[in-house]
Order: sequence, then structure tokens, then C-alpha cells
Amino acid sequence: MRSVGKSYEVEVRQFAGDLSLLAVLGVGSIALTTSLAYALLGSHDLSTSTADSIGSASAMVIGILAATIALLAVVLVKPRPFDAVATVDGDHLLLARSGGNSRRRLSLRSLRHVYPVLDGEQYAVEFERWGGSVRLLASDRVGAEELAAAILGIERAPAAMARVRSRADYYHFVTTIMIWLLVYTSLCALPPAPLLGGLLLAVSLPLAVWVTLRAVPKQVLISAAGISIVHPLATRRILLAEIAAATVVDDDCIEIEGIGGGSLRIPELVDHPHDRSVSPSNPPAERLAAAITQLLEPAPARAA
Repeated sequence: MRSVGKSYEVEVRQFAGDLSLLAVLGVGSIALTTSLAYALLGSHDLSTSTADSIGSASAMVIGILAATIALLAVVLVKPRPFDAVATVDGDHLLLARSGGNSRRRLSLRSLRHVYPVLDGEQYAVEFERWGGSVRLLASDRVGAEELAAAILGIERAPAAMARVRSRADYYHFVTTIMIWLLVYTSLCALPPAPLLGGLLLAVSLPLAVWVTLRAVPKQVLISAAGISIVHPLATRRILLAEIAAATVVDDDCIEIEGIGGGSLRIPELVDHPHDRSVSPSNPPAERLAAAITQLLEPAPARAA
């Protein structure tokens, strides 16, 4: 059990999350396809006119589209940034709005991928929740690292000096499209052949969810601890002591050479959409390589 820690003045910014957006789009498309399949291919009362059938189907489609748009608005539209005082109290993170009586109480168990990060000249603590991601802009590096460490329940959390995203490659993109076409085909098979459609759906839907999650972009973080490759399915960490050098392969690709002779290539690098300090003149691969090279230099050289 964590005790009540220090308080930190932060600016709270909220963003839409990849997983919540994908969930809304997936559920909405499944509901829309299923309703159209039963409206067009299901059994119909012969006494019902064609106009009435079209009208009921149109009303169902409009209702599903309206519900999907409303959910998208909830996911995408976030409150304006506000100043708050952040405190770790036991198993919760308290965000007390400055100048007001409102307070948010977030369970630490609901926070994922917590890390401090440098964006331009500002340090922040970022974490993900089901509804999206949250950025707490701190006053300095020490405050950001201490707050992140308090949330994680560890002694020290070094700030990420550089951060980019690694998109899924072409094959993941094509595989995702093909598997979701199979899901929609299974939904269309439900009205005329429920057994066959249900069997296809039971196989294709879990596979489609897994393939879609694999296609979610990874986050690549560079800190004094090393390299962290963060993904919803897994997180991979490479200690700084295990890295020999970093080589730029292309503007969007970097290769990490290990001390033992192995190498890791990270392709499809793009700037993180939340970062405000990125510049087109400084490609993501070059920025990552420069950060790794700087960390690998001896301490006197970095100080110079």
C-alpha cells in the first residue's frame, strides 16, 4: 500500500486513445453489418410492403449510425486543459483542480504505460486509460520523474529524452483488412445459415481482434535506462548497457546494434501525434539515433 506522497502542480491534457477509438469503430461496424444482413437476408413477413421494410431497415441503420457517432464524440472530444495538483494517495492518483473544489480520483490499477517524457523544453508524465491517454505537464524534470515513480511504486523513473511511433508494416495492414472482410462475410451468413455464420464468426472475430491489436502502432522511448518498445500486447526493454550503437537506415528506420553482436531494426518510424516539438527537418530515425548516441557517450563528453 502506497502512502500519501508529495503534491505536484501539473497541467492536465487528455487525448483520444487508439484502443478506445478502434473499439467504437469495430462495435459500430459489426452492429451495422449485422442489422443490414438481417434486414436484407433474414426472413420477412410477406404481408409487409417493400416500402415498410425499407423504412424499418433505414431507421435501424440511422439509429446505429447515430449511436456510433455519439460514442465517437465521447471518445474524441476531450475537456480543455486545466491546472491541477497531483498527489498519489495509497492506490489512487488524485487530481485536484486548481481554484475549484472538483477532484478526480484515478485508480492506479487502471493506468497503463506510465512514463515521464520530454517534449521540447517541457517534461510530462503520460499514461493510458480505457478512455484515452492523459498527459500531466510538470514544472521540471525532477517533478515529472518523481511523480511517475510514485505512480509506478518504484524509486526512480528516468524521463524519455526522445519518443516516436513505429507503425505496422504493409503485410499487417493487408492482413487486417482481409480478416475483417471475413468477419463481415460471417455476419452476412448469419441470417440464411446461422450455424455456418456462427462458426465462421467464432473463428474470425477473435483472430481479427488479435490481428488488429498487432497493427496498433508501437511507442519507442529512449531514456537513460535504455530503449522501451511499448505495445498493447507486449513491452520490450533493451538496457542501455546492452547497446553498442544506433545506425540510421532511412528517415523512418533505425538499427540498434547490441554488445553481443546482434541487431534490431525498427522500421516505419513516425512522429508521435502528441509531441509539439517535432520538426520535419529532424526525421524520427535521426532524432532517435542522436538521443541514443548521446546517452552512450561517457559522462564527461556529455557534460562538454
